[in-house]
Amino acid sequence: MTAADAQRQLTGRTIMVTGGTGGIGYQTARMLAGQGARVIITGREADTGETVAATIRQESGAESVTFIQADHATVGGNQDLAEQVRAAVPRLDVLVNNVGGLYPTRWETADGYEATLAMNFVGPYVLSAELLPLLRAGAPSRCISVVSAGFKLWKPDPFTNVQSAEHFISGDVYAHTKLLNVLASLAWARRLHADRITMNLVHPGMSWTQMTQSMTAQTMPSWRLIWPLIRLLQRRGSPGQGRPAGRLRRLLRSDRGLHGPILRGQTHTQLALCP
Repeated sequence: MTAADAQRQLTGRTIMVTGGTGGIGYQTARMLAGQGARVIITGREADTGETVAATIRQESGAESVTFIQADHATVGGNQDLAEQVRAAVPRLDVLVNNVGGLYPTRWETADGYEATLAMNFVGPYVLSAELLPLLRAGAPSRCISVVSAGFKLWKPDPFTNVQSAEHFISGDVYAHTKLLNVLASLAWARRLHADRITMNLVHPGMSWTQMTQSMTAQTMPSWRLIWPLIRLLQRRGSPGQGRPAGRLRRLLRSDRGLHGPILRGQTHTQLALCP
């Protein structure tokens, strides 16, 4: 394979990246467009999204980068987004569920869901379900969820206090929602195996994104004594250095077709699927 071929190896593939206007999502979209993919990015602010899409088109030389405005915090918003995508493309080769949220205090969306749960779990689940026809049309296809190794920090039963009504610590709630993502992906994998839709999870590592910057020592009170060290490590991980997007790139290049692996660093961690 020549260098030019390597750079355009995703030509002809349609890939959607939610939350693609900043941070890890933006860097991922840039990488995908640079390799020839038709890329759809989503975001909350129309002006920002259109500007980002234009920037990626200019940097990559690819005209097939489009933006769709979306309210990822509500069920209806995700359903509306899926309807727009279905009208725009006949199939999806890859769906990257990247969008997420981390909030210092508890609040509820218009649907009555706690906001972290809505952004990190309910929204992506609804969107994935609504886009299944396009993923089936693009099979063999992938649905990739950007999660966090922090899901292992949630120790209680994952199906208790789902709305965080009993107590709220933002870092714990974030870990809880990411664990729900992992469990849902495993369930999807069993259900969609015959449809040749591969479910994958990616842990992007620490990156100095807007979400990370919003964290404080109160986000994870149990880390308060080592918070300065945690903050130092977080600052060293720039989403522009290519590590998070690079992990997605390695996953897309893989022909292993693993259901339910978490990609961490250079290796896949295979999660068990119950028969």
